[in-house]
Amino acid sequence: RSHAFWVQSGITRLDGRCQLGAALQLKSYAAATLPTGQTGDVVWVTNAAGSACAALYNGSAWKRCDACGTTVT
Repeated sequence: RSHAFWVQSGITRLDGRCQLGAALQLKSYAAATLPTGQTGDVVWVTNAAGSACAALYNGSAWKRCDACGTTVT
């Protein structure tokens, strides 16, 4: 399976969190072409209702990361 994001430099783990040494690049999708994800997958939705946004797959639907769990449409 391909990863939803790529890191261009090293990762440091601190207390169970990842600290990245570079910007995080998310794979981009149009809302209508979002794949079936696996719980915890994160992508960039280029044309989500309202504005482009990051989205998290919760096991049954893609949820906006900027709107407290609103379903991506």
